[in-house]
Amino acid sequence: MSGISTIKPDDTAYKRPLPNIEWNNKTEESYIENGFHFDKHLYTQEKNFLAQADIRKGPIKRTVTKIVRLKAIDWSTEKRERKEYLYYYENWEGVNWLGIAIAPVTDHVEGYYQEALKKTEFNPATGEPVQYVFAGERTKHYIPFTKKKVDEIIKGSAHTNQESILYVVKFGSEDAKDGQMTAPVRGQFSYDQFANWTFDDLYKLQTKPWKDNDPNINPVTKTLYK
Repeated sequence: MSGISTIKPDDTAYKRPLPNIEWNNKTEESYIENGFHFDKHLYTQEKNFLAQADIRKGPIKRTVTKIVRLKAIDWSTEKRERKEYLYYYENWEGVNWLGIAIAPVTDHVEGYYQEALKKTEFNPATGEPVQYVFAGERTKHYIPFTKKKVDEIIKGSAHTNQESILYVVKFGSEDAKDGQMTAPVRGQFSYDQFANWTFDDLYKLQTKPWKDNDPNINPVTKTLYK
């Protein structure tokens, strides 16, 4: 005789509701949409967290730690223009069904992913398409830069505010003017500079000789760019 009944208990009243949050797992989605098996070791933190988090016992708190502004290729356009985008890092906190804190997610990234690419293979004898094969990845950004979006990201952060978040701007070698920069660099700026200055003004400040620094600089200061 087996000690386990074949009748299952009704778990309807106890079933843990799945956390209904939007989060960036777009690399995985891109692979699946293009018909490829996704075998990367990505999103382990996030999936383990979401498998345990019980929103009946406490909310999921997402804290933004750093926002990055940059120029990147818009792959959806014919000319492949470089446009301004944002991406940001956040930490997640939550509790399990007992109300006990679970392992947090750290440095989760929202704002870009690796897009899976495919190409067609043809029958060399007939010219008929036979199958799609993997053709690599490309980085795709999906949050266009605006001050409004920056403020929205800050407002949604659980444990940081405007002053405590790091604001970083990445400059590519394509942004170099007059041979000032030959390799990609990044700089940290204040919220006001990050959210309100033009990309060109930020670049000029980043590359301005240190000896010319003015403690009262702003985009219209006459002595800013000598």
